[in-house]
Amino acid sequence: MKFTAISPIDLQMRHLLATNIIDDIIIGNCFASEEELKLMSEVDCSKITFHIETVKDCTESERELIFEYRHLSRGDASDYMIRSSWPRETYRNKSIPYREVEEDFFHKGDVVAVNDNLAHYRGELQIVLQDMPNDGERNLIGKIPREEWILLECLLPEYEFGFINN
Repeated sequence: MKFTAISPIDLQMRHLLATNIIDDIIIGNCFASEEELKLMSEVDCSKITFHIETVKDCTESERELIFEYRHLSRGDASDYMIRSSWPRETYRNKSIPYREVEEDFFHKGDVVAVNDNLAHYRGELQIVLQDMPNDGERNLIGKIPREEWILLECLLPEYEFGFINN
């Protein structure tokens, strides 16, 4: 995969790590700036991480779901979404009230949380991989920026992942 000069160095590094086929990262062509070295030093090398743009009405509970839980893509993979079900245990006795989303469909890169309308799965975090109908059982909580979708291709079943809290 070729990166253009506009790809941030931390995204390049996170992509190389996500491929799971490299041992070392060497910066070529020129010296890395202090800012680039700082960005690289902040990359979590233990899992695939995504920047996320949370929606403006994202609740504190939903932010906690994004940033405070360990996420693992389920082994029973779907073409429509990546599912992280570990938070469901905690949310069994908590509420995630339904919030209306104006869109009829969720789109690739959308990050959603299963809400009270599907109580058995409440608290499950999902990353949408292809358009799927908005059935009222999920709240839109954020979006993965388009330039980071390349990382979705590397997120295989039973891989750990997380989000970068800006």
